[in-house]
Amino acid sequence: MTWIDLNHLVKDTIHHQNPMARANKIHLEYQSEGNDIQMMGREDAVQTTLTNLIGNAIKYNRPDGKVIVTLQREQDSVHIRIIDTGIGIPADKLPFIFDPFYRIQEKRTVEGSGLGLALVKKLVELHDGTIHVQSKSGEGTVFHVIFLIKSG
Repeated sequence: MTWIDLNHLVKDTIHHQNPMARANKIHLEYQSEGNDIQMMGREDAVQTTLTNLIGNAIKYNRPDGKVIVTLQREQDSVHIRIIDTGIGIPADKLPFIFDPFYRIQEKRTVEGSGLGLALVKKLVELHDGTIHVQSKSGEGTVFHVIFLIKSG
């Protein structure tokens, strides 16, 4: 476990996701409330979390859609939100999206194993964090990850 500069890590992850976003005609945007937002954790695990969530927001979006990644610190926690204008998740499917191998049947044109969100949830929990999702079919999805800031 080391101190992670989250601004740098989010920017780096977005940089690596930009080619996929451009190929899918998705506008990728980053908003941060502060320059020095850090947390104690495993950088590779947090980057895997971000890569999966941003990648899904791009893949399950519509042409000319938008993905906004926000980062903010609130007292003793860090909040990361991945907001997309994509296809959304039906309300009856939301309880299952973090289950291993679960895939929503309506969108089988996107390749995947159904393990990405299960992995994300485990990695967030390994950092004593939480992940929440809000979604409306046809309107988009917001994934909200909260990490506690702890000393080393």
